[in-house]
Amino acid sequence: MTYTVVSPQPAGLQATIPAPTGPYTVPGTLVELDTGEYVVLGLHGRQMQNLGCLRIDGSAIVTDATGVPVKDHNDHTTSTGYGCTLAPVDATNPATVKAWRQNVLLALLGEPLTIATIQDDPNVPGASIRNAIAAAAHAGPVTDLGAIL
Repeated sequence: MTYTVVSPQPAGLQATIPAPTGPYTVPGTLVELDTGEYVVLGLHGRQMQNLGCLRIDGSAIVTDATGVPVKDHNDHTTSTGYGCTLAPVDATNPATVKAWRQNVLLALLGEPLTIATIQDDPNVPGASIRNAIAAAAHAGPVTDLGAIL
């Protein structure tokens, strides 16, 4: 599995991040998966009030080559979200924050991870946009139930 950051980037890309405290709209980055699909990625960090922790939330949305979201057979966008919270000691180290941000994006892309805590998270398979794309291929009405029975 691989991906390529599209260059040049289309203007005005945005991603909506389904964070626990409400959605955030952030600048997006368009990538092309090795399977030919385009995905807009977004990332947002926020300091957790009264905790000294850093929350990192990301999203991946399937789009066309210009960054316009693609809808499935039920007229829904195909998207995923994933987030994690860094402990105060990790949130103060710029190199550690960068590694965690990168791993959130890798989880969204369905790529191999480097941080064991994220690797062991049972929510990671659901964060993969590749898994969401595979599931979306089966969206819509089932027209030939006789073939299933």
